[in-house]
Amino acid sequence: DRLLSMLPYWHSFALVAEVVMVMLAGACTIIPKDRRDFSKNLPTFKASIILVVPRMLSLFKASIEKAMADKGATEIFKACLENANELFSFYGDENEDPKVQETRQLFEPMIAQVRPFFGENFRFFIGGGAPLDIEYQRFFQALDLPVFQGYGLTESSPVISCNSPEEYKLGSSGKVLSWLHEQHGGHIVFQKEDGERGIGFEGELLVKGDCVMQGYWGHQDESAKTIENGWLHTGDMGYLDEGFLYLTGRQSNLLCLKGGEKLHPEAVEDKLKNHPHVSEAMIIGEGCKNVYAILNINDETKATTNWKQELAPLLSELNAYQKPKNYLILPNFSVEEGTITPTLKIRRKQIWQLHGEVINNFLQQNSESIS
Repeated sequence: DRLLSMLPYWHSFALVAEVVMVMLAGACTIIPKDRRDFSKNLPTFKASIILVVPRMLSLFKASIEKAMADKGATEIFKACLENANELFSFYGDENEDPKVQETRQLFEPMIAQVRPFFGENFRFFIGGGAPLDIEYQRFFQALDLPVFQGYGLTESSPVISCNSPEEYKLGSSGKVLSWLHEQHGGHIVFQKEDGERGIGFEGELLVKGDCVMQGYWGHQDESAKTIENGWLHTGDMGYLDEGFLYLTGRQSNLLCLKGGEKLHPEAVEDKLKNHPHVSEAMIIGEGCKNVYAILNINDETKATTNWKQELAPLLSELNAYQKPKNYLILPNFSVEEGTITPTLKIRRKQIWQLHGEVINNFLQQNSESIS
């Protein structure tokens, strides 16, 4: 295998997965000379595996859709994706209906045009760093470019679970890896708000085993909050289903509305970012009557769009209280100003610090009382 290295090495996911494990496996790491325009040179790298964060997949998806549009093949491409949704199950099994299979064969020439974008040796992506909406997974699966999503923290060395070509389920973060199995001295449980622990319900994920860190260097007080009796409190909410781990959001990001409704913003944000012109989204509404969405738009000509109407189809399956009442467009978040991490995750506190006055004015205009 040839693994294309795109993530920063001070981040443990990249250091372990792109460097250490590749060396141990006797594979090859490819380091682009210039990461700013690496996508132009993708075919020349001849990579077989690429580790990605959701933002990278969003850029790849947009590039593919633009290429299809430039060829005047947008409608045919949509039909190809719809056929793939019929063909592939969430477990990757294929629909044996002859008509579905025959239709897939008709789209093979189109799929063959997409694959060279990533090089002739490409096999799959491994996703991490942040939750990945299932629509992205289905999109790339439809093009025979599967994304195997995983999950972990620096504090867990770093991988806790991952899908694989042999075992995967779309929408999940895969099966828990061997070093967290009981026979190897590891354990996982979920903890409810009242402190009850178990594996048959949704709660905060706690893990224990050799992969868990000893503590934060020079910050024992902070370590004491994160590790309790050997258990690492991940801060991520989730559950197990048929051995696959599903994550529903960060415990610290949970929003509580004035009416008592609670929601994890990540699920709504992921759906909003499926729109081709929405590059970032942040859901707000703590203590409000409704939730609202802050958007970054990648096309200035779309700034005056009626976003509530435009995005409604993407949110049709959500409960009413999960749908944003209104939308606020802000200047694009960036690593330089600290509103996005180097692994392209939004920093909510920094966004509030930088744009708090504008956000509060927006909420007041929508009849929300600001304390």
